[in-house]
Amino acid sequence: LQDYSAVVDALQKAGEVARQEQQFLVIEAEAYKRLGRIDLAWATLDEGIGRFPKDSLFYRKKFYYLLELGYYQTAMEYAREFLKRESYSAKDYLAVAYTLRENGQLDAAAALLEEAVMKHGDDKKLVEFLGQVYIDQQHYLMAASVFDWAAIEHPEFSLKAATLYLKAADPIRALQLNRRVADQKEKFRQRLGIDIYLEDYESLVTKVAALKRYDLLSDDNITYALGYAYFRTGDFDNAKKYLKQISDSQLFAKASIIFNQIEKCQDEPVECSH
Repeated sequence: LQDYSAVVDALQKAGEVARQEQQFLVIEAEAYKRLGRIDLAWATLDEGIGRFPKDSLFYRKKFYYLLELGYYQTAMEYAREFLKRESYSAKDYLAVAYTLRENGQLDAAAALLEEAVMKHGDDKKLVEFLGQVYIDQQHYLMAASVFDWAAIEHPEFSLKAATLYLKAADPIRALQLNRRVADQKEKFRQRLGIDIYLEDYESLVTKVAALKRYDLLSDDNITYALGYAYFRTGDFDNAKKYLKQISDSQLFAKASIIFNQIEKCQDEPVECSH
């Protein structure tokens, strides 16, 4: 009924019996908070810590209250306290880090997750979340390193690590990780991006058979990339062959520019610059 005053009144009337159960103290603190009495909510949580010093529940509630109030630094102090309790786990770290990330505290989330990974390095979700927070911060090389390391135990991270190395302008490392990708279709799709980044169009056009085998040419973006690669290698017939297959209007508009350039190259080969 959202009658928080009645909640507090009932718990007060229950006396010491209600003080002996952790959940009743949490309910009372929440009722005070809903009544706008954060001071009394805080005092109730302090009472809970005093009565149950080994339990992390009250530190956890304080942490979330502080986040709501925008007191992020103090919140982290309480987070570290409850993460020291005997009940701390990888899930606790994830919950706190997720809340920090949702509140825009990316540096604090990353620092906490780094600590968590040191303690629970075998937890796949922790490692993945740390990598994602680095991506949020646009620290692509750091994120790539995390997924690269994680790929030793979890090979499925190889694809993401390679993508991030390329984003971090490290195509050689991206190529090394790409070789470890098990999903052949995704492997070749990614390899095209690496070839384009390196402007290795000769390598790209040698992959036509594989592109057909994995039905990648049904993707207009890949068909355009292949047509463009043939154009750059001077194979105009194949360039036109693949560019004509594009159905996407925006990509076809870009292809039309290449058609014009091919015509220019064929009419004036000396002046052509492709």
